[in-house]
Amino acid sequence: MVRVYQAMIRDAADRLGPRLRGTFATWFRYADDGAAEVELNTGGVRVRLHDGPVCGRYIADTPDRFKTTVSWGRGTKHRADWCTIAVDSLDEADPELDGAPGFVPAFLRTSRATDGSVPLESTPHEIDVSNLGELLAWLTDQNRRVPVVVLTPDPRTPNIPAVNAARLAEALSGIALIARLRDQATQDKMNAALGESLVVFGGGLRTYLPELRVGGETYPHRHAVRSGNALRELGPRALDVVISAVTRESVRRALPEDVKQATRLITGVLAGKLSLEQIAKNAPSPAQLAQSRLRDRLMAVTVPAPAAARTPVPEQRAPEPSPEAVAEPAPVVTEPPVPATADPHSVLTDPAEMADRIAARVAVELRGEILAALEMASGETAATGVETRRSIQTMSAHMSALRRELDQTRRQEQAAASRQAEAEDQTAVLESELDRLRKAHDQLELDYEELADEERRARERIRWLEGRLAELSQPVYDVATPKEVWRPETLMDVLLRARDTLTRLNLPEPLDNEAAKLDITHPGRCRLWAGKTWDALQALDAYATARTSGRFHGGFYDWCVQPPPGLPSITLTMLSMRESEAVSGRPKFRDARTFRVPAEVDPSGGVFMQAHVRLQRVGYPAPRMYFHDDAGGPTGKIWIGYLGEHLPNTRTN
Repeated sequence: MVRVYQAMIRDAADRLGPRLRGTFATWFRYADDGAAEVELNTGGVRVRLHDGPVCGRYIADTPDRFKTTVSWGRGTKHRADWCTIAVDSLDEADPELDGAPGFVPAFLRTSRATDGSVPLESTPHEIDVSNLGELLAWLTDQNRRVPVVVLTPDPRTPNIPAVNAARLAEALSGIALIARLRDQATQDKMNAALGESLVVFGGGLRTYLPELRVGGETYPHRHAVRSGNALRELGPRALDVVISAVTRESVRRALPEDVKQATRLITGVLAGKLSLEQIAKNAPSPAQLAQSRLRDRLMAVTVPAPAAARTPVPEQRAPEPSPEAVAEPAPVVTEPPVPATADPHSVLTDPAEMADRIAARVAVELRGEILAALEMASGETAATGVETRRSIQTMSAHMSALRRELDQTRRQEQAAASRQAEAEDQTAVLESELDRLRKAHDQLELDYEELADEERRARERIRWLEGRLAELSQPVYDVATPKEVWRPETLMDVLLRARDTLTRLNLPEPLDNEAAKLDITHPGRCRLWAGKTWDALQALDAYATARTSGRFHGGFYDWCVQPPPGLPSITLTMLSMRESEAVSGRPKFRDARTFRVPAEVDPSGGVFMQAHVRLQRVGYPAPRMYFHDDAGGPTGKIWIGYLGEHLPNTRTN
């Protein structure tokens, strides 16, 4: 079976069990008589309902598709009652679920449920300036366990965000909070509060995962964006991507410690094998639960995942004990130390640095929790207070052994993974094929670079031969090319050489910033881009020289269509003389393509440059070089305004 949906809901209202059971039974059109234990078949679905005084479990099993399991239990003294809803697919080939089980929205309407921190409702929250502070508090709450999906107003199709929000709220009931911004002013204020890396606008939506840190996000792209253009053009398909991603996130999310321990014992409680006294006796102390949370935190500190693939684990609040808690004590590690193994994902290799990092995180993030545990100990009775204080001392001693526990956990995970041999074999085959494709891709890139260099040398040879033929009117095929074609390695090489040798071009110093960025971030491709840039700059210089001397009277496009014999040019597939109306007609895109020129070129000191050279036609980063042709004007030069990654257009948010 494959788990396709998992929700954990806190509910402080009375009679959680009866309300949950009522909506569950209604979903299957079963007239519930309230019996403690019921088993029936309805419409091809096997339904089992079993309730006890402090917990219950309901199961709906469709033999050929899904199995839905609902569990509930009483909360602790400081925690609300809880329920978990899990859906497992019996079809591993097609495990996708269209949305939340049908009874979940109805159950959420019976009270104001939460994930333990933020509200969970079956309808979207309407946000304007008056209640924006509430949304910002939900987004930045470090105890939040569910994603928050924020939809922005769409000036082009104003009704679409409301329709999309309603659909998302129903499909993601119990596992996400949906918020729709009513107007542009609310959107602008939210974006200003979150910062540039976390903004969303233009009818788009953004999924803010738990543990959002405004101003401190190391990888903002984990909070996925769907642009307004995608939502308009793709419609329901674009929303399906969001629903699928949030649903997968709900499955990966670990349950809180009190709920996780309680669910293990529900079967025993309902079967009468465990009494309330035994449950209370085995209930974990606050220190033990805090210790479990500390272990999870330190695991996150010492073995962080790579930045581009890190999946955040929502922060879990340590629950309090009570006689009604359904839990079991955390085990105490007694085996001898095991040498830590090297972790290929770890970014901390120096032991001293790792120790400092752990100490800093513990001091900053856990100080409040430890003090809270001490306060609880001081308020308890003498007997239980001593027990709690001893547990806190034990927790402190066990901090030095957490790395050992981490290694033990890794070994357990490896043992569990070994039981999935067939799946692993298939993964190995796919990885081997992927590795082969990567190597083939790398070889093709090298071959392409060599072919591009050969083409450049051939074109240089052809230009020179054509020029000689035009001058001498005789064959020169046995005469060697007078000079070797220069092969630049980087875009910076091209800019420096062009400033020294191409007198009809103006290449300002600010070009270096974006060009150097391409050199550093894409070293495997910058050589190819550098060759194309050098060819384009030579062609522009030759054109401007011919134009100012009166030997040519057309524009640069005409020059490339039919260049004079022996003079450099570029192919028309590399050249575009204007932008689309969607780009040139929108101020933010037009401003991005407006670059500085002297007053003699334009009195305003800036020119909207549409003409550009494509150094890479598609893909990312698809570099462009923008220029302004003043060869026939006062300066007689070509002004280069930009050389770098593709500038924003209608396909970017």
